[in-house]
Amino acid sequence: MVASRLLVACTAVLAATTTTSLGAQDVAWVNARILDPATRTETRGALVARDGKFVAVGTLPAGFSGTRIDLGGRFVIPGLVDAHTHAFGNMSPGGAPQMLGADGSARMVLQAGVIAFLDLFAPEDDILGLRDRQRAGEVDGAAIFAAGPCFTATNGHCSEYGVPTRLVNSPAEVEREVTALAPKRPDVLKIVYDNASYGSRRMPTVDRATLEAFLAKGRALDI
Repeated sequence: MVASRLLVACTAVLAATTTTSLGAQDVAWVNARILDPATRTETRGALVARDGKFVAVGTLPAGFSGTRIDLGGRFVIPGLVDAHTHAFGNMSPGGAPQMLGADGSARMVLQAGVIAFLDLFAPEDDILGLRDRQRAGEVDGAAIFAAGPCFTATNGHCSEYGVPTRLVNSPAEVEREVTALAPKRPDVLKIVYDNASYGSRRMPTVDRATLEAFLAKGRALDI
């Protein structure tokens, strides 16, 4: 149903208005243009929420007596998911780094309609600890999924940023390092297997046997 797919619908406008509006009383965002990418359709009308969940799309229920918020013909889209981030910092449009930290990034991107993101390299205890606190309901923001560290060869890509990596140069090191990380429950595992040049230099990469051992270990651990 359209209503269920739009359960997580949000835009910058919607995110800004829901933080204090949703509660026991019904809320309707009226005069909206609601997009459903699955069916490539647009519904013009209202989006109705009750107790923090969307319950109707399109026509405002008869006798509705809750709060009405006029979106003035703005679009409402399903929440966005960013599948490759490094949430500890971003480059601003002017070129200066914005070191918001993962917590600040999670809160900021939610205001832009991003409801979840996958972080693919960060200080592992920081990002996985924040994710765990978020899932326990202690912090808010866009939902965090995370790899934690980057697995790479000695002096390989990821090592140039000053963020701790996990070095794997052989299948034996894969067994040791992935086993050590597993209790922290990463959502995915990331390894660099590449021969690209970064800047003016070519960086080392793991060999095929190490890559295959890594993939096999991840499957065995169901990560």
